[in-house]
Amino acid sequence: MGIPNVKALELIVLSLLAKRTLARKPEPEAVTDQSQSVKDYNRVMETNLTANYAVGLDLIYRTGVKTHGAKALDLCSGPGYFALCLAKYLNYSSVKGVDLSLPMVDSANKNSKQWNLSNRAQFFRENILHINEFSKYDVITFTNAAHHMPDVRVIKQILEKAQSLVKDTGLILLTDLARLKTSKLTEKFVRYAGREFIEKNMPAMYEDFHNSMYAAFSPEELSAAIPSHSDRLWVHIIPRGLTCFQALIGLPVGETSVFKRDSAQWATSDIHSSPDSISDWKVLKNVVNNAEIVLYHPSTNISKAAA
Repeated sequence: MGIPNVKALELIVLSLLAKRTLARKPEPEAVTDQSQSVKDYNRVMETNLTANYAVGLDLIYRTGVKTHGAKALDLCSGPGYFALCLAKYLNYSSVKGVDLSLPMVDSANKNSKQWNLSNRAQFFRENILHINEFSKYDVITFTNAAHHMPDVRVIKQILEKAQSLVKDTGLILLTDLARLKTSKLTEKFVRYAGREFIEKNMPAMYEDFHNSMYAAFSPEELSAAIPSHSDRLWVHIIPRGLTCFQALIGLPVGETSVFKRDSAQWATSDIHSSPDSISDWKVLKNVVNNAEIVLYHPSTNISKAAA
């Protein structure tokens, strides 16, 4: 979401001065299966959203968990690109993606074939809460989809389900948008950050982005989705200034270090669609590095900001 620097500064100032008045407006459609929406979502690798994918991949990489030869489950996969990135860029040997939208699942399996990854990444129409598997996963990802849920209680159920499906040595990652404080700020942000969707003739994507910013949960709201009873240290990453996205990480059981290594060299990766995407990645990397980190300790609801 390439925001010109001067516009970014304007938005940050407006955000810092604003008081939260914007109430959440749930998505008009719970499942994205409209033909134009599916078509536009299938083009996201042409947009600056690849910088957001790089952020999610980098968060996994920096925790130091096993990825090469490991097994991944991607929830609400849409056209499957983040799941495919797990296989291509982090070397997961087996990736399963699930989504309720059959057109999205069909697109994801076609994309898997086009990426020559169909032997490692498959996609299924399946309800997350109904997944019942004996074999457990090394990582479970839930990216850019929490805002599609009707309320925080459902997100909490999904994270609790993820806990039952991931290994003790495994990782749970949720990344999503964060609702801004006011309608005025949101409209400005959508015009700036979503302008590429208009330029590339992706009207459904722009409309969905607009709706998503209103449907997103504030950091305070999303924190209520962290499982009440957990053996894991949960980490909430909240960017300072303009808090337009956020991340929740459920670390491996017994792990207390959030990050064990520096970022990978995503600036030189072919994940990026354009120089703007590379620039966005560098901005987002700095935002994450300077974000507030709140820790939720095992089996408690007590939080503590990391030093």
